[in-house]
Amino acid sequence: MNIPVAGSRSRFRKGRRWLIACLLVIVAVVLTGGYWLWVPASGDLAQSAVIDGRSRQWLVHVPAGYRAGHAVPLVIAFHGHYSSPEKMVHLTGLDPVADRSGFIVVYPQGIDRSWAAGVGSEADKAGVDDVSFTRTLLDRLQAQYSIDPRHVVLTGFSNGAHLVQWLGCRLADRVTAIVPVSGTPAPSLMAGCHPTRPLGVIEFHGKSDPIDPFEGGRIHVPGGGEVLPVPLTMGDWAAANHCSATSRDAAVGAPDDGIEVIRRDYPDCEGGVQVTLYEVAGGGHTWPGGPQYLPRFLVGKATHVVDASDIIGQLVSPGQ
Repeated sequence: MNIPVAGSRSRFRKGRRWLIACLLVIVAVVLTGGYWLWVPASGDLAQSAVIDGRSRQWLVHVPAGYRAGHAVPLVIAFHGHYSSPEKMVHLTGLDPVADRSGFIVVYPQGIDRSWAAGVGSEADKAGVDDVSFTRTLLDRLQAQYSIDPRHVVLTGFSNGAHLVQWLGCRLADRVTAIVPVSGTPAPSLMAGCHPTRPLGVIEFHGKSDPIDPFEGGRIHVPGGGEVLPVPLTMGDWAAANHCSATSRDAAVGAPDDGIEVIRRDYPDCEGGVQVTLYEVAGGGHTWPGGPQYLPRFLVGKATHVVDASDIIGQLVSPGQ
């Protein structure tokens, strides 16, 4: 058999250079704690780290106009139960909003695709501390990127919303507002809710939500825990922020497909923070402005009367 020795040597040298490059990347990741792969000026990347003895992962979307040294807002978006960061990207459509408004958006991954928020999730049963995880994640992101601490917002859907409610209680020193969608807090945790400073709260909830009932009670999934009623939750946040107990209500947009949205603002809050409920009459367990990700008979109706992601963009980048 004739063997092309010169060609083989050339391929060997190229293969060796490729292997050395890969090894250098691996060494760099190990030496930096494993939580970054690269730091481009813009784009999407996956990051991970061992936090509190557990391997944790998250996705980062950096807007195209980002420049190091120029502080930008930050949004962290927590997925729902049995979901993932990738599905949260699709559900919310936050990436294009971040590009338009100029903020970084981060999508963490929960342990066993769930969050520890007192509702009997897998993460709850495993004893996960997602408050500690979120605080550490904020530390890492603020060390890696130029984050404006005056505009840090946490949002979440379903089980992610349960967690965001609790994070508002525990991390008010680090965040400026929370935006829970289709999820109220667990009664077992809210007795210990003592925010250290005024906190903005914008909540979206469908009155016909078949999973997280608007009137509270047991979550309608196997093994689901208890959650508080939406009106009681908003009353608690209004009281915590020393807002007026009487809301100002107004219809938003035009009714569509049997869905009407009422905006309930609790005025005169301490520190000028916003406490608002978007009550989606006829709406289901969905992200307003997002897709009908499952059939209506399972999760109820999605709506486009309002867009939760656009409202988040206005919240974090009011000058845009």
